[in-house]
Amino acid sequence: MRKLALLLVWFGSSTITLFIAVSFLIYITQIQALKSLIHLEARLLAEQTGTVAFAALPKTAGDVLGMVKKGDARALVVQRFFEQYNAPLAAYAEEMVSASDRYDLPDFRLLPAIAMQESNGCKLIPYGSNNCWGYGIYGDQSLGFASMEAAIDRVARGLKEDYYDKGLVTPYQIMTKYTPPSLAKGGPWAKGVEYFLAEME
Repeated sequence: MRKLALLLVWFGSSTITLFIAVSFLIYITQIQALKSLIHLEARLLAEQTGTVAFAALPKTAGDVLGMVKKGDARALVVQRFFEQYNAPLAAYAEEMVSASDRYDLPDFRLLPAIAMQESNGCKLIPYGSNNCWGYGIYGDQSLGFASMEAAIDRVARGLKEDYYDKGLVTPYQIMTKYTPPSLAKGGPWAKGVEYFLAEME
């Protein structure tokens, strides 16, 4: 009788264990199918709308939990670069990137890098000049601009027309015309500009 009771207990527990295992297997299979479906929906959504979609397994089937649009982070890179130095030019990051695009400058980082090298991000400039780039400053002569936007536009245009279009594209090449006295000192101007360019990578 005791053997029969043990047999019935074993048979009952085995049946329950088998039922739980099969149920779990079915559940896992459904979860995998649901994940595949969500990833497929996210990929199709990205192809149709030009957005990047991030999907995670939601509490209810078919929900996309988040979506991020492609964007231009260059202005944010420039803003954060200036902010780490508490530089006034942080407020003009968007304008510098726009001017770089307007004049087809190959590197949006050049305007901010020169401004850091020349004036510590506009902390040290001739009073009222809005000239954070040392642009057109020779000895006692100092070029001034009516506004920061005007300065950014003029310096970007000058870099394009007077430097890039004439084959002066690297900081060392630009230095030969922008600040020739730096050549005799081993090029500290170009080294400084390159240092600041690297900080924005």
